[in-house]
Amino acid sequence: MPSQGQPVHIMIVDDNAGIRRVIRTLLSGRNASFTECGDGMDAVAEFARSRPDIVLMDIRMPQLDGLGAMKQIRDQFPEALVVVVSDYDDAELRLQARDLGARAYVVKDDLRKLPGVLNELM
Repeated sequence: MPSQGQPVHIMIVDDNAGIRRVIRTLLSGRNASFTECGDGMDAVAEFARSRPDIVLMDIRMPQLDGLGAMKQIRDQFPEALVVVVSDYDDAELRLQARDLGARAYVVKDDLRKLPGVLNELM
């Protein structure tokens, strides 16, 4: 976590640039810096490089899906805070995400909950 007064580094991982923009806008009132990735492969490499404070991870993406990326990130960095942000409100996906270490699961239809989820985690 950043020290008092330092911006929170948030990595947004989603193959849809429009969703990344919406999330960034939704969280723009925070003291935050943002990194964006369009797929899971890029997210794994970027996490290792920049070590963000929190990752907002989509599930369905090309090359490497969010669950696979989350597993790789958490295998290397068990302390990583990952929140799944998905179109799919599916009990099985929620369970898989939790088992892989996701700290929360937010459905894109209800993105307004995201700031509150981040407040609870940070």
